[in-house]
Amino acid sequence: MTAQQIDVEAALPSKLAAMLFCLTVLVLGTLLPAHAEPTTVIASVDKNPVVAGDSFILTVTVDDDVPTSSFDAATQLPDSFTVLNTRTARRTSMINNSFSRQTTFTVSVRAPTTAGEVTIPALTIESVQSEPIALRVLEAGSDAGAEERLAFIRTSVSAEEIYVQQQVTIIARLYLAANLQSGNIIPPRLTDADVVQIGKDEETYEVIDGIRYQVFQRTYVVTPQRSGEQTIRGPVFEGQISTESGNSIFSAFSSTQPVTTAAQDIPLRVRPAPNDWQGEWFPAELATLSLEYISDGEDLPSELTIGQPITLQYRLTAIGVKPEQLPALVLPQLSGANSYPEQPELGSAVRNGNVIAQKTVSVTLIPREVGELTIPAIVVPWFNTSTGQRQEARTDSLSFTIVAGSGLQPDIPQQQPVTPETTASTPENKSAPTTSTGSTDLAQETSNESQPWLWIALTSGFAALWLLTLFGFWYRGRQRNTVDTSSPSTPSNQYWKQIQHACTQNDGAAAIQALQQWARHDLKLADASLLGLKKHLNSSPVTAQIDFLLASRFGSSPSPWQEGKGLWRALQGAVRDQHKKSKPTVTLPPLFPTK
Repeated sequence: MTAQQIDVEAALPSKLAAMLFCLTVLVLGTLLPAHAEPTTVIASVDKNPVVAGDSFILTVTVDDDVPTSSFDAATQLPDSFTVLNTRTARRTSMINNSFSRQTTFTVSVRAPTTAGEVTIPALTIESVQSEPIALRVLEAGSDAGAEERLAFIRTSVSAEEIYVQQQVTIIARLYLAANLQSGNIIPPRLTDADVVQIGKDEETYEVIDGIRYQVFQRTYVVTPQRSGEQTIRGPVFEGQISTESGNSIFSAFSSTQPVTTAAQDIPLRVRPAPNDWQGEWFPAELATLSLEYISDGEDLPSELTIGQPITLQYRLTAIGVKPEQLPALVLPQLSGANSYPEQPELGSAVRNGNVIAQKTVSVTLIPREVGELTIPAIVVPWFNTSTGQRQEARTDSLSFTIVAGSGLQPDIPQQQPVTPETTASTPENKSAPTTSTGSTDLAQETSNESQPWLWIALTSGFAALWLLTLFGFWYRGRQRNTVDTSSPSTPSNQYWKQIQHACTQNDGAAAIQALQQWARHDLKLADASLLGLKKHLNSSPVTAQIDFLLASRFGSSPSPWQEGKGLWRALQGAVRDQHKKSKPTVTLPPLFPTK
């Protein structure tokens, strides 16, 4: 028998004994009654006296396992006390084969706001009562009992009277006179309101009456959604702090104790919107609306070509509102142009404790008619909460002159003018070769009749030259087909590859840019817009794919573009058709010329 086997066998009895002990505990636990009548209820507070309006912890301990519903502190405490929250804990122990159960209710309570002597009445849990507690309430701000205040919260509010949907800022400062182990600040609460924390927590130190406090500052923004007289429930802190014990040789070690404190409630008066207000209600401290022309460093043009896209960006900025409160920016229907607005982009930032909200909308315009195009001003009314007056944020109107592209009409200056001299010289030029040809044929007939062997030699030579010419046309056509298959655009092939890559990746923005560059640099189109490209290719599949691309990119309901492969196939087919049409027709001379 090895040493390892001896160790295993020696360990088996101890493991078996542990398993039997656990099994015995489970069996005895099931045999005991699930619920017995409690015999003792003990109530205690963590501090006495307590400052008016401050919070304290009421602990209620029951010597049995009782359900949570058996104790409701809010119904048993007087109305002058405010129950903040309740936690329940259960414990089971066995000493000398005797089981005991215990249930503890920990209640965070705010003391009455009036100083004096108050009584926490006897608390009843399943017909068993605790002893009443005499509680002394001190005046708020009094120095008495300051040493007992290890934690307290002070709040400040930006305004006590606001308009509905106007933001009010609450700054909560938690003061701790002991080291913080763990904790949580419950935000202020208000019915029918949005409460949001902004910014990051700030940590500082402050000395009050010779006591050094660690101060944690947190900022909240409250946006009420209804008017009337309201009360904001102050923030509440619950946590664990460490305290050093100087009465023991182990004073270097610290123990923890629970602590809770709550801020005073904040009264708030919320005024409704003015009765004469018309339109969407938009309260703010400041609101501006701007219009920008999106380009690669170019100035706003005064003249546009039909089919030439132009992108405008509207930006609405407001202080004291959330991004969701910003009204919609709607561009009216334009006569003579198609508009493709993108989805609005929302953003917010915090500057000097103020919330700055922003909404950005980009609109692409494509003119479709020659003439004057006017983009009217957009006006957004807003209510100035500082002055209580109605104001307007607006943009300037824009005007463009729309002209037809050179690719949409004949380029007259590039054509040769037709003059009487040219017309008169045309018959002479035509008649000269005709007369010369006739005399040459007559000379050839005379020469052929006199010298037949010369005619045979000339005919053989012309036949050989004709075969060489035919072979040359065939060879050049084969080379052209090879070039057309490998490089459908131009010898550079740069933008054609960019189009292929954008279509493969379903990148709509890159596809539009590559198409326009291909039309401008490779195809040398005077009208390098997508409209001019469609007219040049004259392909129904290409037209349908480009229209779908524009609708996906700039339509009223933009959606991801997933038809890149379809556009690429349509372009390849259109380019092949263009090359077939552009191939010169080879006309062979007659094998046996006649007179």
